Amino acid sequence: MSAAYERVKSLSQRYRERDFPRDIMSRVRTLAGTYLRRRSDSLVDAATIAAGLTVGMLLERPDPQILEALRLQYPNVDPGHLDTYSQEELQGIVNGVKGKYFEVLIRDDLNAGDWVGTVHLAEGQEAVLATSPTQEGWDIRILDADGDVIEELQAKATESAQPIYEALSDHPDIDVIATSEAAEHFLGDPRVIDAGMLDDELTDAVDGDITELAEGPLTEFLESAIPWLSLVVIAGAEGSKVLFRLSPATDALRTAGFRSAKTVAASTVAAGFIAVDAGLLSIPAALTTRLYLDRIRWHTVATETVQRYTTWVSKVAPAGPMQALRVPPPGLMKRRAM
Repeated sequence: MSAAYERVKSLSQRYRERDFPRDIMSRVRTLAGTYLRRRSDSLVDAATIAAGLTVGMLLERPDPQILEALRLQYPNVDPGHLDTYSQEELQGIVNGVKGKYFEVLIRDDLNAGDWVGTVHLAEGQEAVLATSPTQEGWDIRILDADGDVIEELQAKATESAQPIYEALSDHPDIDVIATSEAAEHFLGDPRVIDAGMLDDELTDAVDGDITELAEGPLTEFLESAIPWLSLVVIAGAEGSKVLFRLSPATDALRTAGFRSAKTVAASTVAAGFIAVDAGLLSIPAALTTRLYLDRIRWHTVATETVQRYTTWVSKVAPAGPMQALRVPPPGLMKRRAM
C-alpha cells in the first residue's frame, strides 16, 4: 500500500479516536476511496493498453509461410521496402507469391503427415520445393530417405483450367496439384489432384499480408496510436457508473476524457517504438507512461483535496492544534515508504 494512502488512513483513525463528527470521517473515507478507485482505473487502463498492443502485434504479424514464399519467389525483394512499390507492382508481387505460397502449404502439409488430395508421404519420405522460382517442369519433389526422387509434381494455384491444360501438355508425365476451382474442371482425370484449397482464400491471405508489409511507417504509427480496446473499456466503465447512478454524467464524462487522453498519450509512445521496429519495447513503454501520467495527476489532485478537506476540518473540529496534511511529492513518498 502506498505512503499516501497510509497517511489518509492514519488521519481517519485520528478522527475516530478524537470523536470527530461523522461528516468529517465520511469525507476522509471518501478521499481514501477516491484514491483507490483512481488507482484501480489506472491499472485497468494500463492492462487494456498492454492487451491491445499484444493482440495487435499478433494479428498484424505476417504469416511466416507467406514471408517464405516471398523470399523464394522474389529473393531480391526486401519485405521492409515494399512501401516504395506502386500498386501495380504490388499486385504483380501478390500474384507471384500466391503460387509459391500454394507450394509452401503443400510441402508443409505433406511433411506434417497430412494428405493433400490423394498424395501422402510414406515413412522416411520428404517433400521439397524447387530452389529456383523459374524451375521448369516440376514444383515439388518427393524424396526417399536416401534423397532419391520418388515423384515430381506441378502446383497450380488458379481458377482457370487453361494453365493446367498447358502444364499437362508440356509435361504429361508430371501430375498437377491444383486449387479446387481449377481441379473441378478435371474430375475423373487422375493426373489432376484437388489440393482442397481455394484460390480465392490464397489470394486474400497473400494480398492482406503484402498490403500490411507495404504500409509506410506513418500509417503504422497512426494505427498503433489509437488504443481502440482501451477507449471502449473506458467508455463502458464510465457509462456504467452513470447508468447505475454511481456518478453524475458530467463527472463520468470528465473522468473518461482524462483517462482517454492519458491512454492515447501512452499508446502514442508505444506507436513510436513500433514504427522503428522495436515492438517488444512498446508494451513496457506504454505501461510506464500511462502509470506515470496518472501518478502525476493523482498527486496534484490529492494534494489539493487533502489541503481543502483539512482546512475545512480545522474550522469545524473541536478546539485543538490541527495541521494541514500535505501529500509529499512522489520521490519523497517512495523514500518514506522504504
